[in-house]
Amino acid sequence: MVGYADLPVSILGDERVRDIIDKRAIRSYYIQGVFEAPLHCSHVTVVPTIDGYFLELSGMIGFDEQGKLVDENAKFQTLKALKNIERIVTVIAEAYEIENFYRTTALNYIVATRADVVNLSQNSGLVNEAYDLSQIPKAARTIVGVQELPLNALVEITARAYLKK
Repeated sequence: MVGYADLPVSILGDERVRDIIDKRAIRSYYIQGVFEAPLHCSHVTVVPTIDGYFLELSGMIGFDEQGKLVDENAKFQTLKALKNIERIVTVIAEAYEIENFYRTTALNYIVATRADVVNLSQNSGLVNEAYDLSQIPKAARTIVGVQELPLNALVEITARAYLKK
């Protein structure tokens, strides 16, 4: 069985991260350190494969750098949540030294997303518009209606990415 560790490390700007990461073990990282403000936090689990890494990112909402929701509009919350996911994938790709990563956007590495959406009948069109604007090229997408989300958000996105070595 591959080892599992929950490392509360600040990944962004921490040069020690390359020394901390065992690239053969499943790791779960607390994302608080990637963003400067307190916020609805996420985790990312990194699962090594023969030729790369699967990333499982838990729910991300559309918060800004101060930890506040960007807007009361599902479209803008979705765009910001996707930007936050892109930022996390970029940080992990840097930490795992993925070659040729910067030849493309981090969203190209997303293979599947699930968007939990409050008031689905009113907001699903706005969420789809945001996905189209973000240009996630080939990701499978699921949109699910929910009663409520943390911080009164309208959208929370869970994502799966694959980083090839």
